[in-house]
Amino acid sequence: MCSSDLMDAASVVTATLLLAPGGVPGVEGPAAVLDFELKKDWHIYWENSGDTGLPTEFEVRTPGVEQGEPVWSVPHRILRPGDLTDFGYEKHATIAVPLSAAPESATATVRYLVCRADSCIPGVAELSLSAGTPKLYDLPTPVVAQRSGKVATVALPGVTHAEIFPDLVLSESGVSSELVDGVLTVKLAPSAHGTLLIRGKGKGGEEIGRASCRERV
Repeated sequence: MCSSDLMDAASVVTATLLLAPGGVPGVEGPAAVLDFELKKDWHIYWENSGDTGLPTEFEVRTPGVEQGEPVWSVPHRILRPGDLTDFGYEKHATIAVPLSAAPESATATVRYLVCRADSCIPGVAELSLSAGTPKLYDLPTPVVAQRSGKVATVALPGVTHAEIFPDLVLSESGVSSELVDGVLTVKLAPSAHGTLLIRGKGKGGEEIGRASCRERV
């Protein structure tokens, strides 16, 4: 469902490309950072966009500098009519690309779908490196998962509620989870590999942990 009015994507999404010379949570060394600011009631999508969305896609160009695996903000569930669920970001989001060295220059192309309850607008942003400090919204920090057969366990001390967000590869292979006494147990196929993002909350309802879990068999 695309918007038929005169509003364009750039009027509701502001994307910037910045440098984090000291790295980002869980990543040593510099990183190229895409920060997104969204107007109220609008959202964009994670790399696993869920049932109805479209993934945010990007290409960051850093001549002469090698890039590592991108780190995405932990998404939220976005409930849709008909028991459908999307995974994405409201208000703000970050995608960080680890670098082997600080680049002399950087550019990026970002393609996204920005939606609200009644409409969606496709957007494209061509970005050059801006001055300033990236905000690094909700970036996860790596944790180690202990893997045994179909079960991977992650210790989350003090956490009373946890949501997991599997990437598309894991989602298609099937993932279930259970949290008991601060230990999150994730069940998945023995041959499965990929990334889980975890959003944890403590007894006071505050968000106290975000984690990225990459496991390979």
